[in-house]
Amino acid sequence: MKNKKKLLLVSHCILNVRSKIQYAVEFETEEERNRKAFLKKVIEEDIQLMQLPCPEFLMYGGRRWGHSSEQFDNPFFRRQARKMLEDIVLQVKEYQNCAERVEVLGVVGINGSPSCGIGYTFSADWGGELSSQPNLEAYLKKGERKEAMGIFMQVLKEMLEEEGIILRMVPLTERTLEELEDEN
Repeated sequence: MKNKKKLLLVSHCILNVRSKIQYAVEFETEEERNRKAFLKKVIEEDIQLMQLPCPEFLMYGGRRWGHSSEQFDNPFFRRQARKMLEDIVLQVKEYQNCAERVEVLGVVGINGSPSCGIGYTFSADWGGELSSQPNLEAYLKKGERKEAMGIFMQVLKEMLEEEGIILRMVPLTERTLEELEDEN
């Protein structure tokens, strides 16, 4: 069909960076450069975007602290994630029913995010009252990169698979679109 469009599901902060945690200093990161290049290419190639909800913003607001994936790996967070994703999954299912009009390319996440990481997430065994830590700075530095998917993306993948939908999930990088097109 002549008017067939490509569609990508994207982490919320790809379209709205103000949903991310607040940093002490504003600076342009590699992620920000990749985000701008990705969006420019998406516009040039007329790819449609479906913005996923940001579970961290919806549950904790804009003044939240950073979290680790372990803090979200619990039945309560997972249940809320499922609720947030119900209509998204139904929309993907419907788009796949209209395959002559729409090609769902996949999902783009943000590596390092405890929610939306694809290849890796942030891991730290944090919990309890921060003020009770004798050396708070050392305690907070215990976090590290972990080769795993963020909890929100895990839930999305599970829900899609429950509907028989397998989508490629890739992180935002300088080669995001190429990675998706190589697979399709």
